[in-house]
Amino acid sequence: MKIAYLVSQFPETFETFILREIAELSVREIQVEVFSLKVCRDKIVHEEAKNLADKVHYRPFVFSFAVFGATLAFLLSHPLRWLHALWVALSADFNLRSLNHTGIRIAKNLAVFPKSCSFAWAIRSGGFRHLHAHWANTPTTAAMMISILTRVPFSITAHAFDIYKDRPRLGPKLRTARFVVTCTDYNREYLQALAPNKSDKIYLNYHGLDPELFCHTAPRLADPLRLLAVGRLTQTKGFFDLVEACAQLMKAGVAFECTLVGDGELRRELEAAVVKHKMSQVFQIKGVIGQKPLRILYETADIFVMPSVVAADGDRDGIPNVVLEAMAAGLPIVATQISGLPEAVEDGRNGLLVPERSASRLAEAIQILARDSDRRDQMGKASRARVMEQFVLETNISELVDIFEKETVA
Repeated sequence: MKIAYLVSQFPETFETFILREIAELSVREIQVEVFSLKVCRDKIVHEEAKNLADKVHYRPFVFSFAVFGATLAFLLSHPLRWLHALWVALSADFNLRSLNHTGIRIAKNLAVFPKSCSFAWAIRSGGFRHLHAHWANTPTTAAMMISILTRVPFSITAHAFDIYKDRPRLGPKLRTARFVVTCTDYNREYLQALAPNKSDKIYLNYHGLDPELFCHTAPRLADPLRLLAVGRLTQTKGFFDLVEACAQLMKAGVAFECTLVGDGELRRELEAAVVKHKMSQVFQIKGVIGQKPLRILYETADIFVMPSVVAADGDRDGIPNVVLEAMAAGLPIVATQISGLPEAVEDGRNGLLVPERSASRLAEAIQILARDSDRRDQMGKASRARVMEQFVLETNISELVDIFEKETVA
């Protein structure tokens, strides 16, 4: 089976779950090639992505002979399909309640339209049987256009902001797709409510990882307590609550060091908050790092903290991949009880769950574990066991292959 994967950008530093999925599928009976709407300009490119470089297709925008030629060729050979695809670019993300954002989305879709024509030409000539889009926003709109032009069916993997924030006319996209995959049961129930007639075609497939890449070590008994948090520095991660919780820990006399790995739009504000609380000696923001140095941080940490929140615009996490990595490394988790997090972190078993936007409850949970190294050890072992139960990459990709085979044969 030959499948075209359509993504916004490949590789993408923070989207290791897509990288792992494609890499694992590539060693199965499924042939996967990646069609990336944007060229990767990330400073950090994971080694696994470099091994897939020969399977990735890029295109410039309209100012190239290949893109212009494919667009013109479809217009001349299949004018009705071409007009239908153009209509999708204009209408797929139209929303009367948000005309400003609608204009931006339509402009983006029109910019992607010629590139979609070029990808459609390559997909048709390459003998691909199926098209799969990661993210239900622009990549899915592009997949709809390509499917119209080629008559190749498409499917979607929906994740987080693409269904809760950037979601105009999501229902029609779900109904048009051959099937839909999502990474949490929380998401699946939400999507089934949007497209009840498609509920039997909306599948749960958890992201997975190779647990052997993450070493579980015995808990450290010496002070200071080492806290670790990882993620994009955006509103949904709730890292301001982590800074405030750490300030409360310091006032309570808890000896700790906190490392926050990540970068993003809120970095300067977070750094200012750390300085305001006079925690520069104990709270470090490291920026983005590669997988190998990150694994070392997992091995030397005592507690992993994920204080995710639902943003004012509805955006939220699913199950952050870094939570699964920390669990595989045998860390107890302190996290908020939103979205799909309780599907990975079982309160009292492999971590502690607290309400979102509550720095005091976050600090309290960290203090509970800080005082009890035996409990941290028990929860760390339970974390790794939970990964082995539900989040092993090889097992979950086998389930995804079964979905592809079932639905593409149908």
